Amino acid sequence: MFAVTDDLPLVADWVMRETNKTDKTGIQWTLTHILLRTSADGLRYLVIRATKDRTTN
Repeated sequence: MFAVTDDLPLVADWVMRETNKTDKTGIQWTLTHILLRTSADGLRYLVIRATKDRTTN
């Protein structure tokens, strides 16, 4: 679990992408990639969340 705190700079770029994948065991996953890039201090924060949707077998 990641939290965005108030002490981060206000200027940021958000990029969000969702991808559906099925692994070798037949479980389908929805991968959500959220990238927060702060331009004030040059730090980059990457949060990747994977949730299991359903099984296909």
